[in-house]
Amino acid sequence: MDGSFQEISGIDRELEVQALPEGGENGFTHQLPKRGKHPNLVLRRGIVPSTSALAAWAETSISSDFSKPIQVQDLLVTLMGGLDETQEKPKAKLIVWTFTNAYPVKWSTSGFKAMDNALAVETLEMAYATVKREIKDNG
Repeated sequence: MDGSFQEISGIDRELEVQALPEGGENGFTHQLPKRGKHPNLVLRRGIVPSTSALAAWAETSISSDFSKPIQVQDLLVTLMGGLDETQEKPKAKLIVWTFTNAYPVKWSTSGFKAMDNALAVETLEMAYATVKREIKDNG
């Protein structure tokens, strides 16, 4: 568990298709399924000054000299519901995505502008093998 993110993108899946024209038929083209594909998972948050297991894993993976294998992990991304009666804690998990065999491939930090009153943001991009979506029954 390594905190919250203000933005997560790349939770997309797509089935590649190959167009195959039918001989003698000009009215349509067959669309044959090939394989699934997906972009990298992209996590964005304000820079966390404290020690973070996620940041340590990213540093180790991205700066690797490949003398040891990169450590892959399963990542859970959870969409939480609204706040409870105290307006302090999320009510419940709505959807959980499990990304298998994930590892960091890019880690970047937004630029710093002394004249802007903006939050410094770090972006962590992850490659992964598969994703599974699970809807939680909370009621």
